[in-house]
Amino acid sequence: MVHKALNANSISVAEMTILMMLSSSRKYVEIESQARNGKDIRLVGYELYQKNLGLIGLGAIGQHVAHIAHSMGMTITAHDPHIDKSKVPSYIELKSPDEIYQYSDVISLHLPLLDSTRNIINDSVFEKMKSSAILINTARGGLVDEKSLYTALSNQKIAFASEDIELRERSKELTELKNYSITPHAASFTDEADHNTMQISIKNVLQELEKE
Repeated sequence: MVHKALNANSISVAEMTILMMLSSSRKYVEIESQARNGKDIRLVGYELYQKNLGLIGLGAIGQHVAHIAHSMGMTITAHDPHIDKSKVPSYIELKSPDEIYQYSDVISLHLPLLDSTRNIINDSVFEKMKSSAILINTARGGLVDEKSLYTALSNQKIAFASEDIELRERSKELTELKNYSITPHAASFTDEADHNTMQISIKNVLQELEKE
């Protein structure tokens, strides 16, 4: 029998999501790159305090992101058709996807890649988003239509996108854009996540042995 180490990396991925939000809003990647080349530039970003965070997906990772973002003074909205509404914290307001796309300053994806979620972020979604919006994706590349993302970033329909996904899921053309950043699906690469995975795996093995 195959067991998954559920939620072993939830906090690690949530913290990486917050890191990506901060880096994107403060234009850290470009500032750091220019500084390495000896250029003292002053790119103006914005604070996340009192900004609207929209979560598409409210599982363990999404809820950890919401908790941290709330402590930073952000307003949290979310959409998840599978969530038990009675267990949603009072600081999270459940909204329709369209409302989230339209009003969020930052949109963060926390969904599995299924037939029903593939390319869920596409041209029609980007048309609804603020031109100042940031898109964060620490889930799967297939959730976002690459052609639509490239067009949206190139035409400044949104301000920035940051993804932590498999590098093979994105073209060189996209990764060369200044308002795009990518890391190689590394959000779960922490000592704590590895430890949690090991502990859960051991527990699962012991449970199976007890059944014999």
